[in-house]
Amino acid sequence: VAIAERLRDQSRQQIDAVPVPLEVSVSIGVATYCPDLEERPSNDQLLRRADTAMYRAKGTGKDTFVLE
Repeated sequence: VAIAERLRDQSRQQIDAVPVPLEVSVSIGVATYCPDLEERPSNDQLLRRADTAMYRAKGTGKDTFVLE
């Protein structure tokens, strides 16, 4: 969570572009697993979970992150 917050905060910026300024933000999806509670997912499974979380973050609004 701390890393996702730091990435989100550090990527937020405004670019003074002509003719209108652009605001940059990120939507982050984070996949987790608990080795004590579940078998380790494959890399593909983790990537799909992170991708799903990212789209959930985008759906809730910009400049946020979701843990999956």
